[in-house]
Amino acid sequence: MKLKQNKNLPVFGVGPFYVAIIIVITLFAIIFNKVGFFSNFSFSKFRVAVNILGILIIILGLIIWIGAVIISKIDKNIKDNNLVVDGIYKYVRNPIYSAFLFVSSGILLFTHNLLFLILPIIYWIILTQLMIHTEEKWLFTKYGDKYEDYCKKTNRCIPFFPRK
Repeated sequence: MKLKQNKNLPVFGVGPFYVAIIIVITLFAIIFNKVGFFSNFSFSKFRVAVNILGILIIILGLIIWIGAVIISKIDKNIKDNNLVVDGIYKYVRNPIYSAFLFVSSGILLFTHNLLFLILPIIYWIILTQLMIHTEEKWLFTKYGDKYEDYCKKTNRCIPFFPRK
């Protein structure tokens, strides 16, 4: 998908591909866990603590998603050609993708399978090394130095306090 200089950015970008990939992988992990594949990696210690951690990570993902989509009204801002750099976007450049990464990772904790804990790392690699570069090229083309300065201050997919 090419971006013409005077056109709006795509509202969905590469997001649907990324989300579909991690949802499918997460579902396969859940199914494999239910049918007993990789049961050698299951653990029973700390189940309650792991479940609580899973719930907290899912809630964090939902809060990030709400901040990006509802509070920051990202779809309207994209249609209006606005670069959003406040709200949740002050802490992470790609909060919607981060939200799905967190929710999927939290869900994986409920499998209580050590092998599946590698999947959040794989999700992060897919996002940062394979998917997000297309959108970043669009944003650099559209916003130039303003986006470059924003990138210097804000993490790509793990929310953190802005750098000065």
